[in-house]
Amino acid sequence: MKKRICITAGIAVLTTALAAGIWYWYIPDFSELIEPQTHFAAEFSWNEQLCDTFFQEHMISQQNEIYTNFLETEQKGDLATGHDVLSESYGLLMLRAVLKNDRAMFDRCNSYLLTNLWNGDILSWRKNSRSGECSSVNAAVDDLRIIQALILGYDTWQDKALYWQARKMSGKLYRHNVQDGYFMDTYDADSQMKVKNATLCYQNLYAFRLLGKIDFRWNKVYENALMLLQQGYLGDSVPLYQTRKNLEKNIYETEELNSIESLLTVLHLVEVGKAQPQTLDWLKQQVAEGVLFSRYDKESGKPATAFQSTAAYAISAIIGVKTGDISLYQTAVERMNLYQVREETDEIFGAYGEPLSKTVYSFDNLYALLAFCY
Repeated sequence: MKKRICITAGIAVLTTALAAGIWYWYIPDFSELIEPQTHFAAEFSWNEQLCDTFFQEHMISQQNEIYTNFLETEQKGDLATGHDVLSESYGLLMLRAVLKNDRAMFDRCNSYLLTNLWNGDILSWRKNSRSGECSSVNAAVDDLRIIQALILGYDTWQDKALYWQARKMSGKLYRHNVQDGYFMDTYDADSQMKVKNATLCYQNLYAFRLLGKIDFRWNKVYENALMLLQQGYLGDSVPLYQTRKNLEKNIYETEELNSIESLLTVLHLVEVGKAQPQTLDWLKQQVAEGVLFSRYDKESGKPATAFQSTAAYAISAIIGVKTGDISLYQTAVERMNLYQVREETDEIFGAYGEPLSKTVYSFDNLYALLAFCY
């Protein structure tokens, strides 16, 4: 009898081990989550070429450092400035490289990440241009975007090394930035502290769905994130979203509404078919009238500044792509192109920036380049 029990137990252990081994080496099929490519941007190929040329010649160094700003400037505490290098930039450019089927650019970015920003445990959010030191803190939203690009890169080029890299990085990201099923903003490797905030525009629902194919635990993160976003809707009179959820206090926190943050939240919802129709109607009207401002009052919905940005129009264009609204896409890109420098003698010719001050941000230009991919 004891012998039979031992044999049965041994078979159970062996079966479990075999199942675990099969699961470990199994690569899921992501194709059902991959959207077909659109061709909205053909008429803007000249603008894209100008921006791409400027960016490659002036915003990427020979060492593949992507500069935060065109001009090197004085350091300002914890703020990224000048030629600081951000993980954010690499995620955006890697996504563009996948959409453009540009394996060479993808590999340039990925190689820099692995050599300079990835220490085997976290991706540093910034490398300081003056000291050369990397922050001990990650930015979860940027890590997630990089992992998304790796998964999409695997699907495009069928390079299993990209999948295994995505899997390794996502495991570390889950351990450091997920608590009780909620995706939190940052993790400091030195203090081993997590910031107990869930910023809404960080909740990349599409990326969570991709990661759910790798590790089922991300499915709960997706469900919680969707709930956070939907409950963070301010209402039909101001059809935008709260900034963050303080998980310790269990309250939403918003000062002024940042349009880029709100639009990224909308984009995340659009990508999984959960956007509010009132938000899309509001956005289309703002873009059509050319009055998409950078900040809004949370209570009244009135503009809190006269400033507008390239990135806000670029993200609006991408929302147009994801909703199949070619009119929104075209109008948003036309508005965006008003910020492109067209004077051939200007040293920032082709960039989206400010000619007098020579202010050019990688964020604006990378989102513009992304908008041209569709």
